[in-house]
Amino acid sequence: MTLTFLHTADWQLGMTRRYLSAEAQARFAQARLDAIARLGQLAAEHQCAFVAVAGDTFDSNHVERTTLARALEALAAVPVPVLLVPGNHDAYDAASIYRAPIFTAKRPTNVHLLVDGASTWQTDGAQVVGVPWTSRRPGRDLLGEALARLTPTEDLRVLVAHGRLDAFRPARREAASMSMQAIERALGQHAFDYLALGDRHSTTAIGDSGRVWYAGAPEPTDFDEEAPGHALLVSLTRDARPQVRKLSTATWRFQRLHVELDRDSDVAALQQSLTALADKERTVLRLDLRGSLDFAAQLRLDAVLADAHEVFAAVDRADAGVALPEDALGAELPLPGWPATAARALATRAAREPAARDALILLHRLARGQAAGQNEGGA
Repeated sequence: MTLTFLHTADWQLGMTRRYLSAEAQARFAQARLDAIARLGQLAAEHQCAFVAVAGDTFDSNHVERTTLARALEALAAVPVPVLLVPGNHDAYDAASIYRAPIFTAKRPTNVHLLVDGASTWQTDGAQVVGVPWTSRRPGRDLLGEALARLTPTEDLRVLVAHGRLDAFRPARREAASMSMQAIERALGQHAFDYLALGDRHSTTAIGDSGRVWYAGAPEPTDFDEEAPGHALLVSLTRDARPQVRKLSTATWRFQRLHVELDRDSDVAALQQSLTALADKERTVLRLDLRGSLDFAAQLRLDAVLADAHEVFAAVDRADAGVALPEDALGAELPLPGWPATAARALATRAAREPAARDALILLHRLARGQAAGQNEGGA
């Protein structure tokens, strides 16, 4: 027989991001709910037996009631069984969202929670074994314990687990890290046919067997993710290498740009690059800007960034700022009295204090704007 299913994880429903405005945050949250419908469509299109969600369906056990209610509505519309395994963000502890009255009362019949004595789900010729997190810090390798309990079976067996492998960043190994040695030993014993993992938001194959994968997040969540925005279409047959295909699911994008700015033409090139980016309303941009610009170019850069803030979902600055040349820092402004005194004081501090630098740039902008207005009035 052939078993085909959809492997996904890390939906992070209810996630918030500090740099998103209220309007952008609402669209970001809606995109995560909309991903459920896209996954359901993919499952139907590819005639999947089920959808396996390897942890962190919810960003925490304390998401808003409306988020949970809308998630249940979206899950009910998925045309195949959906198997949920709690992860570290939505652990199955005493305060678990899966114990909330609204979840227990309105959980759709196609949604199966793989916990406690119901951690194994059976279908014709195949079984799915869930390895749920029972607390945010279990203090032990839950997957390793589950692997040790497995007994031989004639069925195709899929394990669904969540967490960090000890092969990643060995120096940061934790008690709950999953043992790659235990996984490889179980593979050698043919204890399972596929291990569906969650927690790593970048789609990643582990080892050379083709049987161990992180699905990645269906919608990206941050800038350091290498290949988010996918679900995995998995086809298993007895004694054959699994067929695993990445399916694109993302509608949002987190993009980081490193740009050197040393002249006015560099600012123009940055403006062109930002203009060329598609789907700005669903793009979170992080800019790392380096270099040195005179005041005129700095003011043009400020205008470019102001325009970007209006059209992108968010524009986040991760740089230490663009420096001003020494002669610009000391340039005299056409200001009278105490504003001129303040400008000179700021100029002496601007090279070493970013706040003073920004204030000096603002004074230049205001002074130049006032001068321009007077010239237009005189004309």
